[in-house]
Amino acid sequence: MTDNMVQFDSGNNRFLMCTRGIALDKGRILLFNVIGWDWWALPGGRVEIQEKSEDTLVREVQEELNTVVKVGRLVWVVENFFKENERSYHEIGMYYLMDLPTDSAVITSQEYTSKDGPVTLRFRWFRLQELDKINLRPAFLRKALQNLPKHTEHVIWHDD
Repeated sequence: MTDNMVQFDSGNNRFLMCTRGIALDKGRILLFNVIGWDWWALPGGRVEIQEKSEDTLVREVQEELNTVVKVGRLVWVVENFFKENERSYHEIGMYYLMDLPTDSAVITSQEYTSKDGPVTLRFRWFRLQELDKINLRPAFLRKALQNLPKHTEHVIWHDD
């Protein structure tokens, strides 16, 4: 993490801003986790100060998947409240559709790994109809990804 990330702590609380990408391909969705996590999320990362959220998505995917994505429309603005490791989080997330290049190794791989500092990231395609069976965060995505809204929606979510 650099000091440029939109993130601050107040006691045991952390506020952060992130952007996430929704990559769909033939009834599948691309998710990632860190090796050792028991949950999955949409790819993306934390926004840097003075960085547009769309640019964050392009940067993060370039760093993690070594590919340049085309960012599509904004699907959700999510206020996500959750706890992890005794810390309470308030995350503002911008969730965009994104297209991977057809010649990207990620499209043809069932699983793709990369390093992000000391951690190993694992990217995997999941069938949309199997999302109810995995630990996906935030959990509202299990159903919402199967029926994307036609217009941008504001979601307030509490993961307990």
